[in-house]
Amino acid sequence: MSLAQRATPERQLSALVIEDDSFFAGQLGQQLARLGVRTRHEIGSLAEAGAVDIEALAPVDLALVNLALYDGDCLGLLRRLAQARIARRLLLISAHSYSIARTVQAFAEVLGFAVVQVLDKAAAPGAVRVALEQLLATPLPGHGPRPVPLSVHAVASAIAEQRIEAFYQPKIQLATGEVVGVEALMRIRAPDGRIVFPAEILPGLVGTGSTSLLTLQMLRQAAALSADCLDLGQSISCAINVSTAELADYALCDEMAGVVAEHGIDPCWITLEVTEGEMMGDLAATLENAARVRMVGFGLAIDDFGAGYSSFQRLSTIPFSELKVDRAFIHGAAHDERTRLIAKVCGEIGRTFGLRTVAEGVETHADLDTIRELGFDYVQGWVYGKAMPRNEFIAFMQKANGLV
Repeated sequence: MSLAQRATPERQLSALVIEDDSFFAGQLGQQLARLGVRTRHEIGSLAEAGAVDIEALAPVDLALVNLALYDGDCLGLLRRLAQARIARRLLLISAHSYSIARTVQAFAEVLGFAVVQVLDKAAAPGAVRVALEQLLATPLPGHGPRPVPLSVHAVASAIAEQRIEAFYQPKIQLATGEVVGVEALMRIRAPDGRIVFPAEILPGLVGTGSTSLLTLQMLRQAAALSADCLDLGQSISCAINVSTAELADYALCDEMAGVVAEHGIDPCWITLEVTEGEMMGDLAATLENAARVRMVGFGLAIDDFGAGYSSFQRLSTIPFSELKVDRAFIHGAAHDERTRLIAKVCGEIGRTFGLRTVAEGVETHADLDTIRELGFDYVQGWVYGKAMPRNEFIAFMQKANGLV
């Protein structure tokens, strides 16, 4: 039984093929047939596509599109296919350079295609089959209802009732494989026991005026975890997310130092993470805020590095202790040369400035091997573990570090 038939036993999958080379189109059709996929529509030129009412075509499970037909490129046609929602999976067939094909892949993803892969037109038939198998095996994002944001009142109540709960994603030291830290991620435990995620919390949080109270609740839990781990003989640093507006609050900075002192730990075990976009605002305010928390003893991490607008001057003057590279430049690094090169450069920047380097969003062993080869110090990601409640993390840490 074919991969496609195993995935959807109730019906045969179908495809749209847009290709002007009849021989190559035949090869594609053969490979699709071997996978149990029927070619429902075939288009051989832009002129033919222009004469077809794309929106009237029956939806298919995947579309295979040559980027350049004999009578022009297919960029505009990709827009039409996306608007018609004819397929969610897309295989782009390209004879162009890697950089051009990668740009068109990003363009297709922005248009709304859920899963996009690129195939070199010069690839052997076996590579065609592998690309199709990978495309079909990649799960589509769910069609379930979008999460409904909590109201301002609901978020404010959760903060007031101290139902903010920190979930901890492990940070692994690559040199030893041990758990050496965590990032504390915000959750709310609803009265019915349901766990509410940030996407449902943040819209309501903005109007509460209680972000500082939430930050302090997260800090108390992180400090308590670090203290408990130290009691177990484990040096686990905890990171929490803060905004530059919070760092500018003198009173809050003093309160954070007080919370850490109450738990009997040095501030060095707590790292404050600020996203790159926020750090790159008013330089005077940024330097003041950064100096304040570093003089207290907290670590300071630039989060989601690469996703904002960095200045090397600011990197050289702000006293960061850690650089966390955004998932966008980590995920797929094992197979995407441009992603790997960007990850490499980001890591080298961190090392140049004497910062600990962390790769975020590592989800596969292939990417993990690549990140290790690139010399990163630490990794976070599903390849080791998702964010988890406190007791679950303690058990995870003890097992990973050989305590049980």
